[in-house]
Amino acid sequence: MIRKLNPTLRDLIAGIIACNMIQMLVGLLFSTNRVSFALGTLAGGAVAVGIAIHMYCTLDKGLDMQPDAAKKYITMQSILRLCVIFLVGAIAIWVPDLHFLAVIFGVLSLKVSALMQPVIHKCITRIVGEGR
Repeated sequence: MIRKLNPTLRDLIAGIIACNMIQMLVGLLFSTNRVSFALGTLAGGAVAVGIAIHMYCTLDKGLDMQPDAAKKYITMQSILRLCVIFLVGAIAIWVPDLHFLAVIFGVLSLKVSALMQPVIHKCITRIVGEGR
């Protein structure tokens, strides 16, 4: 399955998971409420993976559309993702079992993963043994 996934999306998801694992380890060392921090990190990481997959699907579909329709579609999908991030943040504020900062940092792991994608790709291609 890992070879059938788009290589860039695969690298992005692997980076999100790695960032969230590091966040979890650091947070568990310094957090006073470890369960809340762990749940927040898992929730934020799951949202980040969902957003990455949604971005990939949006761009894949948008590239098959006419330019004007694609611009509208991609813009609306981007707004939808932003609304999901705000909704998850609001839920993290209201639910006492979710550590708000852990959720936000978990979601932001998408950005870190995107910046680290070339390095992650090199590591994965060494492990899996494939190139682009």
